Amino acid sequence: LDEKYLSNKESTFLVRAGGDSMEPEIKKGDILVVDRSIKLESGKIAALYFNGEAICKQYLKTSTGIILRSMNTKYKDIIVTESDELELFGVVIGITRDV
Repeated sequence: LDEKYLSNKESTFLVRAGGDSMEPEIKKGDILVVDRSIKLESGKIAALYFNGEAICKQYLKTSTGIILRSMNTKYKDIIVTESDELELFGVVIGITRDV
């Protein structure tokens, strides 16, 4: 893991996924490798703080605003409004899972 993901050790951390909203790509219990130094671009998967909750979503920036998308189709897109609190923890750069 050090060689592949931790070239920037001061800005990289690990977090365990807690739900099913990003399945099938990210499963509950997966460990996400998150890098705070990477610029968030549309289409990337991000670890975010949204309205008091830590979440992992695909970040989409459109001409009309920001959308947070789950990979699991049973969840609706989140349309971020001006009244929402949104903070970036970092960009997901890798996933590891127990076998």
